[in-house]
Amino acid sequence: MEIGQDAETAWIKDASGKVHGADILLGADGHRSMVRRSVDPSHPDATYAGYTIWTGKAPYEAAPGWAEGHNHMDMITLPHGDGAMIVGETRTNGEPRRYFWQWYDPTSDDYLHESGALVENVSQHSLVNEGIAASKYEDIHRRAGHWPAPWDQIVRHSVHRRQVIATPIAEYVPRRLTRGRIAIIGDAAHVPSPMTGAGFDTGLGDAETLGELTDHGVVGRRGVEVLKTYEKQRLRTAQRMVRSGQGFGRSLLNHPNH
Repeated sequence: MEIGQDAETAWIKDASGKVHGADILLGADGHRSMVRRSVDPSHPDATYAGYTIWTGKAPYEAAPGWAEGHNHMDMITLPHGDGAMIVGETRTNGEPRRYFWQWYDPTSDDYLHESGALVENVSQHSLVNEGIAASKYEDIHRRAGHWPAPWDQIVRHSVHRRQVIATPIAEYVPRRLTRGRIAIIGDAAHVPSPMTGAGFDTGLGDAETLGELTDHGVVGRRGVEVLKTYEKQRLRTAQRMVRSGQGFGRSLLNHPNH
């Protein structure tokens, strides 16, 4: 795919060689955005935040009764510099009660590189179920033996069943959102830690702002001016949102036992 622009038009050339042109080009192509490379070529990638989120589920029987005396979701700091963990209960109409857990792990960088999930400092993909090495499952099982009950039982149940997802967390603080007739929105424009809980809403704000600004058209020079206004209105919001989650990552990485 090739992306370009001139004084009048922005365009994409697809894999077949066909060129698609328009007055403006908006990239909403996710955290590994190709359009971002055209907006800020010297700052194109969302980079690894220094920790991985391991996620799993377990049946209620893995720790019967625990949920009765706890909040819907609890978070603890794990011993030995192992990071932090969230455990909660999920209930869906007609479905059995289940626990879900997320381990915020700052210790697995070497494994991520060995598995190909992390190349240099850029997250490539998640690891899912049997795609996680047996040796890593053994490592998690061993670590969980040092964690408080019932967190250990819940995690070990998922490990035993090989039902775990590992996602290296990426972050992207934008320096710009537009270049000429090209702009980025949503995860293409800003990639926060999931701990912010604000990525989706911020992306909706991007789309709403662009919708309002483009109401009166984008033909000719107006398209460039509309995108300049979009950047002026949204850039600082995006930067603040991503930076608000970076403190959590620093707290994991700066743990005295890490």
